[in-house]
Amino acid sequence: MESFLKEYFSDLPVNELILSVLFVAIGILFILAILFAGLTVLLRLANILKYRRFTRLENSWKTSFFDFVNGEKSKYDFWKEIRSFDSLIFVNYLLKYSRGIKGVELEKIKELSLPYLDAIVDQLKSPVSEVRARAVQTLGALGIQKYKREVILALDDSSPLVEMVAARALCREKSPELALPVIANLDKFENWSQGFLVSMLASIGSDITPALRESLRSKENSTWVRVIAVETLRELKDLKSAEIAFEIINNENEPDLLKSSLRLLSVVGTKDHLAAIRKQSESKNIYVRAQAINALGVIGTTEDTEVMINALQEDSYWIASYAAVGLKNLGKIGLLQQLAKSNHKHVDLLQNVLTIR
Repeated sequence: MESFLKEYFSDLPVNELILSVLFVAIGILFILAILFAGLTVLLRLANILKYRRFTRLENSWKTSFFDFVNGEKSKYDFWKEIRSFDSLIFVNYLLKYSRGIKGVELEKIKELSLPYLDAIVDQLKSPVSEVRARAVQTLGALGIQKYKREVILALDDSSPLVEMVAARALCREKSPELALPVIANLDKFENWSQGFLVSMLASIGSDITPALRESLRSKENSTWVRVIAVETLRELKDLKSAEIAFEIINNENEPDLLKSSLRLLSVVGTKDHLAAIRKQSESKNIYVRAQAINALGVIGTTEDTEVMINALQEDSYWIASYAAVGLKNLGKIGLLQQLAKSNHKHVDLLQNVLTIR
């Protein structure tokens, strides 16, 4: 290359030399562009052929699949139709049909997939996180009872995506046994949406409340983990967790934990907890104060009328709305009507609360 450049370019004037170099560079780029375009076409063609093959296979299995689900064909006869090199495609086919299906039909699909799931386990060793996540999803949907160990181990995967898929797969079964590892690993999911995580755990039901209570009670857990636990207990309306929340608002000072504990007490608290809640209504933290006013408005007594009236004077529309609703719950309709006719700073709010039944 060096001798080529010396032979053809050494005697050229500078301007012509620059133009020649540019011409060569453009030529190289043009060739590369053609190569990339050709590669793109080949990849596109390969994907089209792959899609057509998958579609052809799925269509060939469709009749046998529905015959099997309807009890007209045995699993053994169906398995004879599946070639070994098509097994992964077949598992994906079953995974697609398993979505949205419950009961006997789903159990039949799981049974049909079992001989092919060991190959899916091998994909858990893939260096590509998306492949591992897909494998965990498949094992969770089609073989969670046989492969629960593999799915639980995926909670320790280096990829947050794989961890998330594993947690969802374990919780989807609505089994306390399978949910316990998720609760034990809640600290891994701090980047998740809190609402999504609470909803996922609450969907399992009240059988997981003992484990959640322990997570809430333990001061060794992070505030975030304890907040997830208390918010889930609130969703489940767990009466036994009220005393733990009561201890927290009496003895701890982390605002997020206090706020969530007060939210729980607004659902499961009793008159025995009112003194501690009243104390929190004087908190300097606006969020803690707001949830204390909310709790008093739900489980409070007429003794809390003055607290509510004082809360109505706050600039925070949020706190004032809790106070107004609380006064209404306490039966102070006349007082609210009187304030709604005055020049009170939250007069519009008061009028709205009075119109809501």
